[in-house]
Amino acid sequence: MNLKLSFEKKRIISFSLSMILAVLLVVIDQVTKILAETYIDKNDPIVIINGVFRLRLLMNPGAAFGSMQDSRWIFMTFSSIAIVAMLGYLFYASFVKPATKLYTLSVSAIMAGGIGNMIDRIFVGEVVDFFDFYLIKFAVFNFADCCVCVGAGFLVLALILDLVKEAKAEKEKKNASKG
Repeated sequence: MNLKLSFEKKRIISFSLSMILAVLLVVIDQVTKILAETYIDKNDPIVIINGVFRLRLLMNPGAAFGSMQDSRWIFMTFSSIAIVAMLGYLFYASFVKPATKLYTLSVSAIMAGGIGNMIDRIFVGEVVDFFDFYLIKFAVFNFADCCVCVGAGFLVLALILDLVKEAKAEKEKKNASKG
């Protein structure tokens, strides 16, 4: 039995894992939103840490921090384009020019967050938010927003690691040419 996976099988597994991760994150997002809508009264937040964090149901027709309210079609158009682009990147990174796991993890998380909030805009008409860190008067947000932010953070980390790797390679190349 051949224990080595062919290059093609590795690529299929890589793409499949990216899609499974994205679907899992979307499911978690949608389940948490259903739970929030079911158990949190709009007029009676659930205090988790007094003065710091509570669950407060808020329907957000806008973008981050409630900006651009009632621009649903603009968000849906932009989100659709971004989701298709990320899906294309994941396909490219799996089958054409393999990317690091950190890049694919990042893009999968960002895409899942976009899909989660897109589902809300399509079926609810606005985004369901419920995490409220009111100690610092931060925006009320949801799991999909967390996916986008964590994914973006990982993406920045991946870019920094690539820059460091390139700088080291360039330095080694210069040292080799001197010797």
